[in-house]
Amino acid sequence: MNDNVNRNEFLAELRRRLAHLPPIETERAVGYFCEILDDREEDGMTEAEAVASLPSIDAIVADVQTANVYGIVPSEVNVLVVADDAVMHEMVCRRLTDAGYSVVTAQSSTEAHAKLQGSTFDLIISSAIDGFEFAQSVRASDKATPILLVSARRDNESIVRAFRFGVDDYLVKPFNVDELVLRVAALARRALLNKK
Repeated sequence: MNDNVNRNEFLAELRRRLAHLPPIETERAVGYFCEILDDREEDGMTEAEAVASLPSIDAIVADVQTANVYGIVPSEVNVLVVADDAVMHEMVCRRLTDAGYSVVTAQSSTEAHAKLQGSTFDLIISSAIDGFEFAQSVRASDKATPILLVSARRDNESIVRAFRFGVDDYLVKPFNVDELVLRVAALARRALLNKK
């Protein structure tokens, strides 16, 4: 995405593309990506690898604009991601983190239930194998937290079943990760409005 671009070039271009925002918001976004780059370099990535691992500047600008349109501050949105597929887990968590969301992960429904007991979340994304049953069990005790179910099942019967079990949105695999970020923004906005 950001091949052959060094850290300073990336951050300067990001600052330029976000210049239409109030200066404090521009600096908050740039500072956030500085921290991500620092963390990835501390984890052993080279500067070039860390920059290349970030979303494109176009995607970042789109995420910031989406947050402004929906009136949310992603860092104030706590998302629980439940995924037993390691590739899916990594992709979704990294993209949401890059978009500024506060992400907590669980690699099974059992682990997710344990995390739900000790914390409050604004949104749950589930792509676990037992995602339908997980959604149903969450709804038994929590009627409000939005649930986005990600599944390979694309037949109408499965989709209807998911909504009857209480999900708020349904995304069929394979999916575009940018679409997932947009759906998260829309669900987060509704969740935050309901809290007021």
